[in-house]
Amino acid sequence: MARETSTLYSVLGVSLVAPACEIRAAYRRLARQWHPDRHRGDELAKRRFQQIQEAYEVLIDSRTRETYDLKLVHLLDVEDYLARFKELILTASGLDMQPARTQHLTSLDHRQLLLTAA
Repeated sequence: MARETSTLYSVLGVSLVAPACEIRAAYRRLARQWHPDRHRGDELAKRRFQQIQEAYEVLIDSRTRETYDLKLVHLLDVEDYLARFKELILTASGLDMQPARTQHLTSLDHRQLLLTAA
């Protein structure tokens, strides 16, 4: 990542290309560490635990994660982004699918396309 921004991935301390098993392990570790029962009366710990839960709920479900990732596309390195979709690209190539006709989009058209997809 070119710049550090608070994301759901950073809440759990995982990379943008982390598999579900790594997200689950990070969630369990952090949930035990910040559970309100271990920090009775500590509002900071309670808020941190809620952030961890919210991040996990979004990132563990593949559909909500895809929607969330679309909002973060500007933070991804091209290599990392393509690595996430490597299997899909290989599958599409194996099915002899032809790419859609290329269009030259202006940056405004591209932003509108991303907004309508989200």
